Amino acid sequence: MAPRKLHAQPLYLEPDKAELLAALSAETRIPKAVLLREAVDDLLTKHRKLKPAKRPK
Repeated sequence: MAPRKLHAQPLYLEPDKAELLAALSAETRIPKAVLLREAVDDLLTKHRKLKPAKRPK
């Protein structure tokens, strides 16, 4: 599979949210960038701009 091309996007968060994101990343051992991409996918799906991902049963 070819590597994904990603677009850099600056992001500013309130300090409390940045701390919560860092804690979640440390707890789950999932990089913050991966968590943020998942959050963007969820937002776009919610607004029907992206089809929901098929999840295994």
